[in-house]
Amino acid sequence: MDKLQSRSGLRATADLLASLSGDNETIASSKFNIAKSYYDEKAFEESRTSLRDFIQRFPGHGLSGQA
Repeated sequence: MDKLQSRSGLRATADLLASLSGDNETIASSKFNIAKSYYDEKAFEESRTSLRDFIQRFPGHGLSGQA
């Protein structure tokens, strides 16, 4: 399995986890990791969109400074 498939699987799993979880920390971490996986793939437009959504949804989160 190559890195792109792994990251795609990570995003799908994180998105599912975020949709099923009632815990804001789990949701925030999942959404941040989705954005980071796009960045790691050099898919900067998708990363930027995901990070912007993350910051808007979790403005006070500790990971917002890394976004």
